Amino acid sequence: MGGASFGALSNLVPSTGRDNFRNLVGQIKNDRVIGRLVGEAYGNAQDDAHLDLFYEAFDKHGINNERLRKSLQDLKLFKGAAVSDEYIDRDIDLVDNLWYAYNSPTLKKFLDDSGKKKGTEEYKKAIKMVARHIT
Repeated sequence: MGGASFGALSNLVPSTGRDNFRNLVGQIKNDRVIGRLVGEAYGNAQDDAHLDLFYEAFDKHGINNERLRKSLQDLKLFKGAAVSDEYIDRDIDLVDNLWYAYNSPTLKKFLDDSGKKKGTEEYKKAIKMVARHIT
């Protein structure tokens, strides 16, 4: 019998406390990984929604990064306990990154040359993607 058969036979034999503990530790590790992945997904979705708002502010309303930065800095003074300064600082970084990408002549030319024209959803997605990956 191979190793797989032995593993299958272990399902028929009552578990020892050690096996239960090993299973518990494995489940806790899995729960942590799942929790981290869910948290990252929520964070990415939140960043994406904020980038949409910031892009619209630049593109549709003529607001610049300095005005958005000031608004976000002011928000720190009036925020509740549920929002930390780190979250607002992350948004300020997103504003700066998006402003850089939005105003980059090199990026605009590259996107134009690749058929993604300003004002299209593809153009907006590309600008947001660049902004998310600037470190």
